[in-house]
Amino acid sequence: MVDPKFRHGCQQQHGGIILQPILCSISEAAKALGLGRSKTYELIAAGQLETVSIGRRRLIRIESVKAFAENLEV
Repeated sequence: MVDPKFRHGCQQQHGGIILQPILCSISEAAKALGLGRSKTYELIAAGQLETVSIGRRRLIRIESVKAFAENLEV
């Protein structure tokens, strides 16, 4: 079951337009991948997850999280 606070599968409606989130926090990305924050920071340092900085916040591109998960070996 997905935590209701975790909004990545959700669509937000704003003025009649449905918006998909494009950035997420490091904690949210870690939850989405089933990893801890430390491992998520390791993936960022290794260049496997793409981040952007906005002010003092560091956010991960959701497309980067999806691409990482899709490229994992089974």
